[in-house]
This record gives sequence, C-alpha cells and structure tokens, in this order.
Amino acid sequence: MASRHEDDMGEPNLVPILDMVFQLITFFMLVINIKNKSIDETLHLPVIGSARTVDTKGQEDVTILNVNEHGDLVVYGAVRKDWEKVIATEAASSLRSAYRIDPKFKPGNELPTTMVIRGSQKVPYGKLHPMIKAAQDQGFRKFQFRALQRQPEEKK
Repeated sequence: MASRHEDDMGEPNLVPILDMVFQLITFFMLVINIKNKSIDETLHLPVIGSARTVDTKGQEDVTILNVNEHGDLVVYGAVRKDWEKVIATEAASSLRSAYRIDPKFKPGNELPTTMVIRGSQKVPYGKLHPMIKAAQDQGFRKFQFRALQRQPEEKK
C-alpha cells in the first residue's frame, strides 16, 4: 500500500485571486479620483440660505459644468472655449447610457442625467444662459445650480 507524501497534497493557487483583487482595488481608486476632479474647488460659489446637496439617489448620472467669473467653462482645471462641443459630448455619453438602461429609448426624450452648474458668484447670468440653452437643445432637462449654504449667524 502506497503512503501519501506531503507534496501530493493539493493546495489552492491564490495568485490569480490576489491579482484580480488588486486590479479591482486599482480600478475603483481611479474611478473615484476622476469623479472628484470634475469639481473645480477654486470657484467662489454664491451663498444662498436654502442651498442643498445634489441627491439623485444613485438613479441618474451627474454632469458638472464649472463656470468661472469670466464665463468660461472649466473642465478638469483647463479653461475650455469650446463649451458647445463639451456639452454635445456629454449629451452623446448620456444618450449611450440611456440606450444601455432602456433599449427602447427614443432620441428627443429627456436624458437621464442631471446637469449641475457650478457658476462663480461673479459670473453674470448672461454668460450662463447660452450654456443652459445649449444643454437644453441637446436633451438635458434636469438642472441644479450649486451654491454655498449660508451659515446661521450666532446670537451675541
């Protein structure tokens, strides 16, 4: 009768599992950083007492437009003069997402994306209006304007 040797024992190979876990962690780190960089923290937002956070409850995508005091669109820290092209590209991306969610989606319907406009407190509305109109022409219907919430004044 042959005896079993220790080297005959089967042990699982953990290298593929560890490789997959590392790749998933790396992927999520990259995705999280990209979303955070779309917000331009250098903008001085207007202060409004009833400002609320953007909450789509995870049901919709969010597209952020940062507009500086000169009325220029700022994307990932770079000033973009071709804001019409940027909005059209975002609309095309939202349209592809709409088709993935609902294959019966018809062009011309409301895009499933909330357009968040972060305008500097010094930018005149006349500079924002053409961007909003271009976004509406592309199919965006849900808009939110970002502002800072006024802190309650302390009683003396």
